[in-house]
Amino acid sequence: MMWLVLAIALLLTSIIPVRIAIALHQTPVPQAIFVLRDAVERMTFARQGGEGDDFGGEKGAGRIK
Repeated sequence: MMWLVLAIALLLTSIIPVRIAIALHQTPVPQAIFVLRDAVERMTFARQGGEGDDFGGEKGAGRIK
């Protein structure tokens, strides 16, 4: 009887890591930044990956604080 309980416990604890691994494998990796509205500054900032120098002349000055 004790072996049956141990086997069921082992089975239940092994299901969670397997499901996490499957979910991580199926999760898409973001490939784009969506910009809402029509602010040119936001589009430029997103296009340059957040490292733009359009906001004040120095690199990284446009980062959100």
